[in-house]
Amino acid sequence: MAPSLMVELDTMKTKLDADYERYKQSQRSQLEIQAKLDTELRAKRQRSEVESVQRAKAQESASAQKASRISPQDIQKRLQALHINSNTSTAAQELAFTKTSRPSLPNSPISFSLPRRLTETPPSVVDRPGSTAPASEHYFTSSASLENDYPLKTIFLPSSLQSTFLSLASSNTARNLETCGILSGTLRNNAYFVTTLIVPAQESTSDTCHTTDEEGLFNYQDANDLFTLGWIHTHPTQTCFLSSVDLHTQCGYQLMLPESIAIVLAPSKTPSAGTFRLTDPPGLHTIKTCTRGGLFHPHDEGGGTMYVGADRASAGHVKEVEGMTFTVEDQRL
Repeated sequence: MAPSLMVELDTMKTKLDADYERYKQSQRSQLEIQAKLDTELRAKRQRSEVESVQRAKAQESASAQKASRISPQDIQKRLQALHINSNTSTAAQELAFTKTSRPSLPNSPISFSLPRRLTETPPSVVDRPGSTAPASEHYFTSSASLENDYPLKTIFLPSSLQSTFLSLASSNTARNLETCGILSGTLRNNAYFVTTLIVPAQESTSDTCHTTDEEGLFNYQDANDLFTLGWIHTHPTQTCFLSSVDLHTQCGYQLMLPESIAIVLAPSKTPSAGTFRLTDPPGLHTIKTCTRGGLFHPHDEGGGTMYVGADRASAGHVKEVEGMTFTVEDQRL
């Protein structure tokens, strides 16, 4: 593997490790805030219940004391005003009438709607005709996995990204030079979204391409909180496949993120495009432990299963989306 590529992979791994640590710290902080909020709300609920009971008892006590202070003369005057015969029975009725009954408490405790925990998955969204209730936030699921059954998150890819990249690479393609780009994006609701196509400063030949300003590339990703989700490159005259150089390059990406993909565009051949990943096993381990010299050497240990298609047509985890927008950052300019 070329020294510059090793440096690039080491740098990218360091960045992703740092990103992951920041993500974990953020999750820990949010969980701590959530726990504190839950505690405060429970305490507020308990205080409210205690205060309600205390107020009811105070009202009952005050009413009882007031009733006990009514003299027989007061009762007699009230009976006369009401033209009721003064006798023990009616006096008792009047006394009972003057008592204030205890306020009725709710049958169920006061309840607060507690916020959903950050680690809790919301219920499924069910569309109901005529429903105006707001939909719960959707969490994406995927049935795709590696050969070792490791589950893969879905990558949503703008359907127009490949044609846009071909246009950006057209001048190089006309001169039989490869062009490479970086697929960057975000993680939302348990899925990756390719939101940015970065074309870094680079040097190319007819069958190789490498970046020349890794720092500028990583600084842009850091400033925009972007993950590296894979890469894309052209084969100006070759067919659509992963060469041995491509396999080693993809190995670096996939070691850092299992969902990472490699898109190959071969505009002069059929098929003209492919979205791939290394098998795991055997592809990833085979390439990771490869000690063969030279840029181009065969890898047929897996009987042609070093890599597979990663798009939905191949039962993969990549889904192209019509109308999905993305940003182009061309650092060659």
